[in-house]
Amino acid sequence: TTAAVLLPVALPVMAEALSGFDCSIRVLNSDAILEQADEAVQLGVVEKPIVNDSVDRVTLREDRLVLAVIRRRVDGARARLRRALLHGSVLQDGRLHAVSHDRGRQYAAIGAALAAGFGCSLVSAAAVPAGVPTRELGDEFVRRFYALVPRSGLTSGQRELAGRVIAALRG
Repeated sequence: TTAAVLLPVALPVMAEALSGFDCSIRVLNSDAILEQADEAVQLGVVEKPIVNDSVDRVTLREDRLVLAVIRRRVDGARARLRRALLHGSVLQDGRLHAVSHDRGRQYAAIGAALAAGFGCSLVSAAAVPAGVPTRELGDEFVRRFYALVPRSGLTSGQRELAGRVIAALRG
């Protein structure tokens, strides 16, 4: 989600400041970003509320997960599951009992499948393809994005750029 929703906001700010420099953007999980914050990462954006003495954590924005469901004519168990998801019958006691989920590189494939009219998935409301119906799932499906900035080792220029990117992402 971070790469699909927030990276497009950050890239213009970074491109302007880094013209003429080599720049590397990597999509990693939150723990891997924290591990590299001491040596290679000048700014990390994570979905996990990491607390660590080596980084400053800044809350960027909230993100609401929704259930994106395609209403295609299907038969048998798939049709029953789709109807159940649309009518909330799998949502019991505040728990979601049956969904596909997006992780890592599967995110683009899930978005493409939804856009093509197949399946259901928990996805960021900001990343639902146009025309795909969604179902709100409640406040327990709201999460936050955080920026991690190393407390030491950055030049003043790197720290200033991190601040500009953070401002854009909070936008």
